Amino acid sequence: LPRIRFRAAAGKGTYWCDWDQHWLHAAEPGTLALPDARLLSPLLTGDQFRDLRLDIGASSWATPSLVVSNASLTFDRPGFALEVTNDLIVADGSLGVGWTNMTGLARIAVGGDLVLDPGGALYLYAGATNGTARDYGACLSVTGGVRIGADAWIYPYAHNHDGGTVLLRMSNLVVAAAGGINADAKGYDCDTGPGRAAGGVDYPCGGGYGGHGGDGKYSGVTTLKGGIAYGSVACPIGPGSGGGSYQPQKGNRGGAGGGAIRIAAAGTVTLDGTLSAGGENGDHASGGGAGGAIHVACRTFGGTGLLRADGGGGRVQKADGSDNYSVTGVNGSGGGGGGRIAVDYQNLIGSPTARFSTAPGNSRYQNTPGDPRTAGMGTIHLADDGLLGETLTGIHGNLVIAGVDSWSPASLTVSNAAVGFAEGFRLLPAGTVAVTGAGSMLVLQPGAELACGGDLVLTNGASMMVYSGPTNGVPGDCGAKVDVTGTLRIATNCWVYPYARGTDDSAPLFNVGSLRIAPGGGFNANAAGYRESLGCGKGGGPGAWCAGAGHGGKGGRGSATTYLEGKAYGSTFAPQAPGSGGGDYLKARVGARGGRGRRRDPHRGGARGARGRHADRGGRRGGGDLPGMWRLLRWRGLSTSRHGWRRDELAVGNQPGRRGRWRADCRGRGLVRQ
Repeated sequence: LPRIRFRAAAGKGTYWCDWDQHWLHAAEPGTLALPDARLLSPLLTGDQFRDLRLDIGASSWATPSLVVSNASLTFDRPGFALEVTNDLIVADGSLGVGWTNMTGLARIAVGGDLVLDPGGALYLYAGATNGTARDYGACLSVTGGVRIGADAWIYPYAHNHDGGTVLLRMSNLVVAAAGGINADAKGYDCDTGPGRAAGGVDYPCGGGYGGHGGDGKYSGVTTLKGGIAYGSVACPIGPGSGGGSYQPQKGNRGGAGGGAIRIAAAGTVTLDGTLSAGGENGDHASGGGAGGAIHVACRTFGGTGLLRADGGGGRVQKADGSDNYSVTGVNGSGGGGGGRIAVDYQNLIGSPTARFSTAPGNSRYQNTPGDPRTAGMGTIHLADDGLLGETLTGIHGNLVIAGVDSWSPASLTVSNAAVGFAEGFRLLPAGTVAVTGAGSMLVLQPGAELACGGDLVLTNGASMMVYSGPTNGVPGDCGAKVDVTGTLRIATNCWVYPYARGTDDSAPLFNVGSLRIAPGGGFNANAAGYRESLGCGKGGGPGAWCAGAGHGGKGGRGSATTYLEGKAYGSTFAPQAPGSGGGDYLKARVGARGGRGRRRDPHRGGARGARGRHADRGGRRGGGDLPGMWRLLRWRGLSTSRHGWRRDELAVGNQPGRRGRWRADCRGRGLVRQ
C-alpha cells in the first residue's frame, strides 16, 4: 500500500486549547475524504493518519484485527460502524467513532479484547436518541474484556442538546491506576438540559442533575434560581445540565454538564483508576455545569479507584471587572449540582476501598454550609452496605442503599468526607458517631433520623446539617430527629445547622443525654426558618411590600403603608415555631428567611443561634424559637436576641424571636442569640 501520510490538526489556542476538556470551545481537526478503505489496514501506525477526521465513503469498515499506534483518527460519518473480529489495541495514539451533534448510532464491535495501552485513547460520540427505540446514542460492544492501562483513557461524549449517551458493554473491565474513563464536561451545553437555570439571558445559575444548581445574582437581584434536580437515583443514564450564561452576547458561557459513563459488564469490574463525569466551571460570572452520571452494572465489583461526578464551580465578577471562583464580588453565579453515581453488583472482591464523589460546585452563596441557595450534593446509590465501613472517608454525596431504609453499624466515623443520608433514612449506630476534619459533614436529608447509642462528636472543623421534612400537622411534631444517648460534643469551629422545612412549622428535634459546646462552636439556625413571605408573621401585601416579619414581636411596616407588618405569634415559655419570612420588594427581590432551632438538652459554653437573614431590598424576617427543655439553668454570660438590619431605605426591621427554657442542670458562658 502507498505510505502517504495525512494530517489536518487544529491550531492551538491560548485558552480553549484542550479538546479532551473543552471540546465545545476548542478548534476542531480537519477532514480527510477517501473514496474507499483501500488505504486502511489492520495496522495503522507510522504517523500515516494524524489528527484528522476520516470519511472512507462508506458507513462501516470491517477488519480481522486492528492496532492503532502513533496515529490519531476519527471516523466521523454519521452512524459509522467499526467491526473488529478479534482484538482491538490502541497504544500511543487515538481512535474515534462519531462526531459532535451528529445523527445516527455510532458503533464499535470487537469480537476479542479491547486493550488501551499507555498513551492510548478511544473517543466515542453519541448521536441523538428519542429515548424510546433505544436509550443511547452510541455503543461500544466487546465480546471479551476491556483493559485500560495507565495513562490510557476512554472519552464518551453525550449529545450536547439531545442528551443521547454512550453505552459500554463488555464481559470484564480492568482499569489501572492513572487511567480510566473521562466524561468531564461532555454533557449538555450551557443553558441546556432538563436542569438548566430557569429564566433566560443573564441567569448565571448552576445547572442541576443529582443535586439542584446554585442560585445566581445579577445586578442586585437575588431571585435567580438554580436548575432543578432530575433523573433516576438507581439507574442514572443521562448527562448533567449546563450552567446559565452571564452576558452570552459577549461570549461568556456557563459550564457544560458532565457526561455519562454507562458500563454494563457481564462479569467483573476492577477499578483502580478513575471514572469521572464532572461538570465544567462557568466562564466569567457564569454558572457551573452539573455533574453527570456514572452507572456500573456488573456481577462482581472491586478496586481502590475513584468514581467522581462533581458539579462545576460558578464564577464571580468582581467590582473591577475581573472574575474568579471565590465568593466575593458584584455579580455572582451558582455552582453546578452534583451528579449521580450508581453501582449495581452481586459480589465484591475482598474489601474494596473505592471512593465516590458527587460534590456540588462552589457557589456565590457558599459562605453558610447548607444554605439552600448553594448547589446541592448529588446521589450515590449502592447495591448494599458492603462498600461502607464503620469509617467513611473519601465520600462526598447523598448515600442511598438499595432496598434498605436503615443502617446499624457498631459505630461510625466520618473523616474527610461529606456524607448525606437520604430522605426518611434511619441511621442507627450502636456506639459513638464522630465527624472529624475541616470540611467534613454529616447531612440528614428531610425526615431522616439519627439514633446514636453512644456520643455524637464533632471535631476539627466538622459540621452537621439536619433538614426537616413534612409532618402531619400535629403541634410538637418534628420533621427530623436526632437522638443521642450519650453526649453531643461540639468542638471549636464546629457547627450544627438545623433547617426548618420553610413552608410550615416543622423543624428538627434534638434529644440528647447531655450537651457540651466549646467556645467558637455551636448551633446555627440563622435564616433556617420560614421562606420569604411565608409564616404566621410574614410581611404582607402585594407589589412593593417591604414589610418586616414578626415573631416574638411584630415586624416593621413597609414603605407602602397599606401593607401591614408581620404579627407577633408563638409561645413565650415553650416556643416551637420558626421565624417568618420578610415581605418581597416588587416580587423580584425577596425578603429573607426566618431562623429556627429546637433542642431538648442541657448546655455548656459555646453559642447557639436562630437569627433571621438580612433582606436584599425587601422585608426582614423574624428570629427563630429556641425552645430547649432545660433542667436547672445557670447562665454566667450574656444572653441576647438580635434582629436583622436593613439594606436600603425601603426596607424595615424584623422582630426578634422567642427563647424559652425549662430548667435542669444547664451552665456555661456561651451566647444565645436570635
